[in-house]
Amino acid sequence: MSSKRMIVEAEHLKVLFLTSVDHPQVKYEAEYLSEKLDLTYLVVPILERKLFLYAFRCLFKNFPMICASLLKLKVPAIPQLLSHVLMSSIILEREKLQGKKYDLIYAHWLYPAGLIGLILSKILNCKVVSVIWGYDIQVIRGVEGYGIRGLNRVIAKT
Repeated sequence: MSSKRMIVEAEHLKVLFLTSVDHPQVKYEAEYLSEKLDLTYLVVPILERKLFLYAFRCLFKNFPMICASLLKLKVPAIPQLLSHVLMSSIILEREKLQGKKYDLIYAHWLYPAGLIGLILSKILNCKVVSVIWGYDIQVIRGVEGYGIRGLNRVIAKT
């Protein structure tokens, strides 16, 4: 494939850029990529106590899609994953993602953005790539197994 054709194809890529923190370096990367790609930048919501009721409403509204996604990922019922499921539900509801088409989810940090990206990738039927910065791979039980196994690509920053 010629490099000219790859550039043209990349310009038409629709990317959902998820990040766990709104760090200037990550923001700069998103701005740069948005010049080349059709990019939607989202900071994963922090699940605070005041959001719980709203999060559960979003979950019940999107319950069939979320359950199907978790079944496709073969994720066991681990209580620590509830917050990721709730955050995924909030993103689905706030961003009205159900009707949108993405070619790729690009998640900065495996925890929680990468896990949320995995859940959303099964709903949006797209690939997911996660940048792993180091400590995030050891934060929660199951991340290294279920998180990495489901990704299409892993970029490890050293």
